[in-house]
Formats: sequence, structure tokens, C-alpha cells
Amino acid sequence: ATMTDAVKKALAAFGLGTVGGGVVRLILTHHDSYVASYGIDLAITRACALDVSAARACGIPEERFTTDWHDVVNGPIVDIVVELIGSDHPAIEIYEAAFTAHKHVVTANKAFGRHVENLAGKAAKAGVQAEVRGRGRRLLSHGVREVTSVIRIENINTGSEGVFAN
Repeated sequence: ATMTDAVKKALAAFGLGTVGGGVVRLILTHHDSYVASYGIDLAITRACALDVSAARACGIPEERFTTDWHDVVNGPIVDIVVELIGSDHPAIEIYEAAFTAHKHVVTANKAFGRHVENLAGKAAKAGVQAEVRGRGRRLLSHGVREVTSVIRIENINTGSEGVFAN
């Protein structure tokens, strides 16, 4: 696929630590190969973490960064929320707000699994998809699976809303 043929998807990254930062760097570094291989143009339009230095380390411009997750979830320039915080709160609140705002969610957070029935129902009701990915043995392979999850959300039949766990 070419850039003009590619489906454009705006991503919001929550958590820019070891895993989240690695996922963001993979998306930024391999952008052109994702367009060529999958026909999807992934753009990190927003990022949220505790400190702006995490955004700088990942190569995210400061104007796309915030410490307030509400700004990101409620903003119009996000299609898919990639949550990699690693704790129950505010992760659960982020999922719920994302579903209410009709945004898809990709996460590796065990918090989602602990509340899967409630959250899956909310995702289905909103007509969006949530994908829960398991922890990998190595962070790099874990990050690759996160990127694949983002791509996979666009390839799932739209009639199959809900939670897809691998």
C-alpha cells in the first residue's frame, strides 16, 4: 500500500515507561513499513504520562503530550487508545471513558482481565473493540505484539465487536 491508499488511524499512548515507550518508538520507527505491509498509517497524535521527559525520550513532540488523561480520551484526534500504564487506576477509568467516546482500546494491562465482563459489555454497547494482549517474555516482542494489536483492530470484522484476547 502507499501513503495515499493507507487507512489513517490516530493513536493515543498512555504510559511511556519501558513497555509503552518501546511501543511508541516501534510505531514511530517502523511507520513506513506498517503502511507498506498493512496499509495502515499509524500516527501518535496524543501521549499521556506522568512526566514530559518520557515523551521527549520517545520522540513525541511536547504539543502532543499531556499529564491529564481526560484531555486525551475526550479529544477528537484519537481513534485508538493504547493503554500501557500497568495499574488498575486510572486504567479502568481510561477504558470506560474511551468506550464512552467511541474509541477502540488496546492494552496489556491485567486490570482489564480482572474486570473483563463489565468492560467487555461497555465496549460492545459503545460499538467499539478492545483487545487485551498477554505479557511477553521479552519487552521487545511484547511491544511488537502491541503494534500488531493496533493493526489487528482495523482488520477485525466490524460485526464482531467486543473483547479479543490472545
